[in-house]
Amino acid sequence: MTQRFYAFYFIILMGVLSGFTVRADVASNRKATDQFLQQIDKQRTTDPAAALQAVQQFQTQHADMVEPRQADLTAEIATIYFENLKDTAKALATLDAGIAKYKSPRGRLPLITQECIIISKTKGQSAGIAYFKEELPQYLADPNPNYFAQTLPLYSWLVKTGGKPDDMVLVLRQAITVHPGLIENERVGAALAENLLGVAGHEAEALGYAKLYWMTCNFDEKSINTGASILQKVWMAKDLNAAQGNAFLKAMQDNSAANPLKEAAPATVDAAAIQNEWKVLPANADHERITLLLLQGKYGDAMLVARRMLLDNPTGDTSNGALEIARVFKAADLNLVQANAFLKYFKDGQGDNPLDAFFKQYPAGTASQTAPVATK
Repeated sequence: MTQRFYAFYFIILMGVLSGFTVRADVASNRKATDQFLQQIDKQRTTDPAAALQAVQQFQTQHADMVEPRQADLTAEIATIYFENLKDTAKALATLDAGIAKYKSPRGRLPLITQECIIISKTKGQSAGIAYFKEELPQYLADPNPNYFAQTLPLYSWLVKTGGKPDDMVLVLRQAITVHPGLIENERVGAALAENLLGVAGHEAEALGYAKLYWMTCNFDEKSINTGASILQKVWMAKDLNAAQGNAFLKAMQDNSAANPLKEAAPATVDAAAIQNEWKVLPANADHERITLLLLQGKYGDAMLVARRMLLDNPTGDTSNGALEIARVFKAADLNLVQANAFLKYFKDGQGDNPLDAFFKQYPAGTASQTAPVATK
């Protein structure tokens, strides 16, 4: 991984991590800091000593800034030390001081990520992997699972270049234990199933996670194809032939065809973790609520949430609600037949509305007997 990639990744990560702002003063902090750092980014290549002094002064003058913005400045100081002044010791000391000072994960995470990068560059990928694992609770501490998800490209690269599937499995299992809803994320659910194939004797577990990913993933071509591809890989590894995978591809579009996914046991998810995640979801997190309901087999309840998403925006962009309805059909049916039928009905009003029959089959407030019911 080149220095340019590290810098690019860090900029993108900081942009994502600093995007969760709601108050005016926070937005003002972000704008002022971003503008300043854009100037410094140019200066540090020509006069790093002056750039370092300018950042330190700016940080002192704006000591009342919120932690994420303070962390951005601390990270910039470390970057100048490491990349421009070639002083690894001071860069790491700066990051360690910031990690110790800032109390919120939003303040610490960019610093932890940058330290992982520096350790990997100076001591090798195996050292970076070890550091990431040690600091993993920091990534998972915030109720918003995006903080963890956004670190995965870096960690995945470290594992691919200097680790083994076990390294990825350990981290992803721990992430799902804390944030079960992450199973729908390709970097988590699909990646866990795929990496389990690299660990001998875990084909059945891989199939269980591949099933949950396919059920909960977004209703779009890329996500569905990824899910189908992972299932095919798992069945091939498990059975050493393509029969099950080919049968599933046929069953996706044919209700009458035998569907091997119906016989696959889903991975278990922790009921307490689901409830903990549910409690901290913001008011507008209906997509995430649907995912957690699907993990409990509460298809009727999930469909009610999806239907409300559609009805709440009758004159606006209703496509998200329609796609959520299709996603619930996909999870309950384990194929795309009724999901596609609904989307066609939604688009042109032709044919029957499959929602009526769905609610008769899955009344709200009940869990399917064949669903992946959460366990203690």
